Amino acid sequence: VMEDSPSQPPESAACVVHIDVDAFFAQVEQVRLRILGFPVGVRQNTEVAAVSYEARKLGLYNRIGVDEALRKCPGLVLVRGDNGVDGMQRYRVESQKILLVIMSQLKPLYGSGQSEDVKGKLRPNWKVWKRYRVEN
Repeated sequence: VMEDSPSQPPESAACVVHIDVDAFFAQVEQVRLRILGFPVGVRQNTEVAAVSYEARKLGLYNRIGVDEALRKCPGLVLVRGDNGVDGMQRYRVESQKILLVIMSQLKPLYGSGQSEDVKGKLRPNWKVWKRYRVEN
């Protein structure tokens, strides 16, 4: 006989937070090259793996072919994003910075070691996020 599901998950249940930083690779390049506001694409081989919001407004999308991207947006700034010299390492460094900001905001929720319902408590601290953007 199966009982009805409990109204609360067991205390041993894990809480997983998935954060997808949209256009991450393109945004890293915009900040690094100081070209905020310009259409940027991060190239991997024959396709553009990631495009900035500015490029999206011009009809580009992630995984578009390089030739098609340049036809649609001749002013597109293309940056190599592969494992070449200083390639993926710069993205790893920037993702670690973002993770530190996120963890600094989550720490008060798990720092006590007590089980606690975090529903409604995960609100971004925009002052911290803006500070991150300005410093980078």
